[in-house]
Amino acid sequence: MPRDNADLPWQEVPGTSEVLVEPGFGVPGLRESSDALPLGAEALPDRFADLRAVAGQVLAMAGHDPALHHALESRRRQDFHSLAEPKNLKDFRRDAANRFSYLADAPVGSVRELRELVLVDELLNSVVHVPPAHPESWWGRLGKRSRAVLTESASALRGGPDVVEVRVIPPGPFDAQRAWVGKHNLSCPVPGRPPSQILACLRVHLRAGGEDHAGRVIYVRDEP
Repeated sequence: MPRDNADLPWQEVPGTSEVLVEPGFGVPGLRESSDALPLGAEALPDRFADLRAVAGQVLAMAGHDPALHHALESRRRQDFHSLAEPKNLKDFRRDAANRFSYLADAPVGSVRELRELVLVDELLNSVVHVPPAHPESWWGRLGKRSRAVLTESASALRGGPDVVEVRVIPPGPFDAQRAWVGKHNLSCPVPGRPPSQILACLRVHLRAGGEDHAGRVIYVRDEP
């Protein structure tokens, strides 16, 4: 039965005009607006306007969708952390503010800026359902927009003295990508999927400034 949601409030996030969540059952809806402020992502400078819009959407959804988790490394434990739990949401938002600030303070066009950009991209791509959403889903499209900013920044550095390489770890057998993946990966059971298959790239592999920075992934765990 259709519901009359005309009097329910809306929360707006940066974007064009897509409705992300319909209002209902006393819960505000979530929609894009070209006039919306990127709440929580204001520290990102103007040169990262598209990334700032993506970050604003991710931060809004992180507090809106009870099925979301974050997959960032944690001193407490290596696991998926439900963003429905206030402590986890607070930790995630604090980490986001720190990463945005570090990126904003990095010298423009530097290797340091690229390293900080990798960590912001990791933050945004680490907000996931369990198992992760399909790459062509709304979440997948957000991740691609963030990765596009990252690869564009890497391309701008390739004419300089440093070897720069950004590798997005693709889905497929874990063993085939082992050289590019570090520690602290996460796994989850997925019925019908073979074990040790990579599902999502949380952090890209970066080679820059004479250093290698390992990637992180989510892969299929073998069910006992």
